[in-house]
Amino acid sequence: MTLWRSVTASGRLVVLMDNADSAQQVQPLLPATAHCLVYVTARTALPALVAAGAHLLPVGPLDGDAATIRLDRIAGRQRLASDPPTAAGLVDACRGMPLAVTVAGAHLVADPGHTVRRLAHTLTI
Repeated sequence: MTLWRSVTASGRLVVLMDNADSAQQVQPLLPATAHCLVYVTARTALPALVAAGAHLLPVGPLDGDAATIRLDRIAGRQRLASDPPTAAGLVDACRGMPLAVTVAGAHLVADPGHTVRRLAHTLTI
């Protein structure tokens, strides 16, 4: 921790802390200077960070078009264009949650034999 504090003390940084469980997990990693911007993502609100001066920025699910664009950028336009209704069903199964859409796209990329239809079916059973 001491090394992190000394390295971050003199610079301007943007730090992303993803999927934090608690404020106690985040607080030791906060840079030691006010010249840094820190984004913390969490599945629940972290009231202790808000009490310490953090600003809460709730992010909800993506709408259908935005989620489809996200999936398209990850999995590839050709992959989704082969079966648009099933791709829409896959997005619906992800309920517009950015992480779920990203993971679904990553599954398709990781296994070229994994079809959009098969993945959508897996998520809906």
